[in-house]
Amino acid sequence: MRSRVTAVIVLVMYILSSPLGAQENGDEALLRHAFVLVKAGEYIQAKEVFSRLLSSADSPVYLEALFWYGKICLTLGEYDEARESLEAFLLRGGSHPLYEEALYQKGRLLYLEGDYQSCISHFNAFLASYPTSQFVPNALYWSAESLFSLGHFTEARPLYEHIVENYRSSPKAEAARYRMELIEYAMREEELLRLLKWSHEEYLKLAEELNQKERSYKEALSIYQQKLNQVPSLEEVEALKARIKELEAELSRLRQQTNESSR
Repeated sequence: MRSRVTAVIVLVMYILSSPLGAQENGDEALLRHAFVLVKAGEYIQAKEVFSRLLSSADSPVYLEALFWYGKICLTLGEYDEARESLEAFLLRGGSHPLYEEALYQKGRLLYLEGDYQSCISHFNAFLASYPTSQFVPNALYWSAESLFSLGHFTEARPLYEHIVENYRSSPKAEAARYRMELIEYAMREEELLRLLKWSHEEYLKLAEELNQKERSYKEALSIYQQKLNQVPSLEEVEALKARIKELEAELSRLRQQTNESSR
């Protein structure tokens, strides 16, 4: 409550000290009041003021209020309202000074909504249209963040490096440097997991080979044992030999009888 009263006092003093204060219309005064609330961090109250300014599309500050309403909703996490306002502004404010930032905020909204592919495409187009924009490092950062969120670390890393090397004064430079460290850690972890997986696969392969050799040995041992069990005793061998002699003698008699019959 105290901050709101302070904001109102600051607004009144600004109006009174301004040579144009007496000529300033109601909507412009209300817009300035909303900016004071934003600066004070009173976003909900500022949103209410911007909402009042949107009641008339003929207001000279309508487009500016529309942009700021969308930006405040984005800050408050009210993404549906933010999207509606920003898209409405982009449709009507092609020549407005805030159009460039509105495009940037649209891309940031896509990231916050988790639409990473659309965010990347949007910022690629933004960077192509505004290569010298003050929002370039931020646009690069959110593109990199989208790639990072998708797990495309090798593609995200050059963008972070570009921010760190070329936009050192940007607030995103330190965040980009931190992400680079995370990527380095993640890549080392991935390499370690790959080595562990390879070792595990080699272990499984070796274990399977040992199991196969063991099975082959057991099968050979079983066959050998069966053969040993099939070997006849000495008595059986002698009986078999005697039986063979009897068969040979009988075969000889049959051959002799055959020869005598043929005479």
